[in-house]
Amino acid sequence: MEGGMEHEEAQEALWEFYDGELPLERRSSFESHLAACGECRQELAAWREASSRLFRAQAPANEAETAAFARRVMAAVKAKAESRPAWSWLAPRWLAPAFGLGLAAALLLAAPASSPRDPAVALLLTEPDGAGFFAWLSGPPPSRTDALSLMEGAAR
Repeated sequence: MEGGMEHEEAQEALWEFYDGELPLERRSSFESHLAACGECRQELAAWREASSRLFRAQAPANEAETAAFARRVMAAVKAKAESRPAWSWLAPRWLAPAFGLGLAAALLLAAPASSPRDPAVALLLTEPDGAGFFAWLSGPPPSRTDALSLMEGAAR
């Protein structure tokens, strides 16, 4: 045991000490170990150095640097836009959706009109005035054969 605290325990307590969160009752034991252990001192110094480099305050940018940065970015954007060929609007990313939309429209236009599956709709389609439909509603329910014949008649 070096200076009151085991080395492994001191290694675990190093970050708490650095962060100022090491409890007071363990702090004096850690400081005794730190005075006697060169390895822990070196590690603590490395953490302090890294922290000072990482969290160093940056000098605020001045207007000239900001304007120069904006000019570089805009020049890069312009160069990228000018390097595109004139036909880039025909790129595959536009062709696939356009082709899909055209195919869907062609299928919809070429598809035959389907016959209604509901006998009431079929009856309404065969008689524009709806007289047969109302008679059908007020009478007894049609048989399956009657319903099928109505649907076949509407499909013609």
